[in-house]
Amino acid sequence: MISNRRQGSMSSFKSMVTLAATALLIFAACAGAQRETPQTEVDGPIVSEGDDLDREFSDEEVMAFAAAYPEVTAIQQDYQSRIEHADDAERQQLNAESRVKSEETMAEHGISPEEYNAIAIQMRDDDELRGRVQSAMRQMEQQRIEETEQQLENQ
Repeated sequence: MISNRRQGSMSSFKSMVTLAATALLIFAACAGAQRETPQTEVDGPIVSEGDDLDREFSDEEVMAFAAAYPEVTAIQQDYQSRIEHADDAERQQLNAESRVKSEETMAEHGISPEEYNAIAIQMRDDDELRGRVQSAMRQMEQQRIEETEQQLENQ
């Protein structure tokens, strides 16, 4: 007989797995939509016209991007909704805050804003790169699930 605490943990785990699967589906949908409406920064990408947008990215760069992407996207979505309801002066301030927070998040994951944006832009038209990023995100999610399972078993 499974204890109530164990059942609650399993229910919580199932909820987390469902949430993770939903996040992956959202990412896949966003990746497809990103082809039509690219937005890697609230106030525009850092990559300039002359940058090499057709380069090979290392596995480390792809993993760093995949780790930072959900957090950066959440920051940008939060600020975008706030910017829509702000006056011009406040918009500038919110754009600056968004950029700083996004760049800090990128740095925490070991990727520069230039690398992050180059990957985001190139992913729109590069199926192989997009697949590598999605694979990296699935791998990280699987690792989180396994760590959660391990934590539940240790309780």
